[in-house]
Amino acid sequence: MKREVRKEYLEMLSSHLDKEVIAYLEREPQITSLLTDYLVLVDTIATRTLSGKPLHNRDTGRYIGTPKINAAEVFSDYSFLIAPIYKAFEGYLFLLANSIGLKTKDEIIKNIGGCYDEEKIIQIKREIVTETGNRIDKADKEGIGRLSELKRVLEQYRHNPAHFLGNTLDTFQKATNYGGAILTAINETTKFFLERGDITSR
Repeated sequence: MKREVRKEYLEMLSSHLDKEVIAYLEREPQITSLLTDYLVLVDTIATRTLSGKPLHNRDTGRYIGTPKINAAEVFSDYSFLIAPIYKAFEGYLFLLANSIGLKTKDEIIKNIGGCYDEEKIIQIKREIVTETGNRIDKADKEGIGRLSELKRVLEQYRHNPAHFLGNTLDTFQKATNYGGAILTAINETTKFFLERGDITSR
């Protein structure tokens, strides 16, 4: 039962990500699993109605009604909603850094954000060799720009909402907008490097 239901949500990913992008992400199955968790969570919150205790008139005892509210309107902070997707994004950064050849696996684990710092990419690596043997060097402004943009996405859409002093996502819509921005970053960046032949979906 669980497998069948999750499969439906996994298929929903195709409305957010291109097929070749999903194929690339499936090299690390936990990424697509977390993206599925995100879609399940969003759908659950969007469709769930919460009920309070039945209300009665204090004098007559007559039933007045039962307060109800959509779950998408009841929380003070919806940051929890994007936890699965920003975890998936971190996994994506690990996968892409390894595919592009930014750092060794140990270096990636120590500081994934640092791998996508534009100045460090230019200073530390004069020439980055991707998994397909292509090269990204400091003259490749577009490639470096695409990679460094991922650090901004990491900081804004992961670090910020994850911390107590970060921005409060006080509406359901704000949280799903954050989720959409992450999905777009994953899709567009992956397509760019797939089309250039720097990475493969296999």
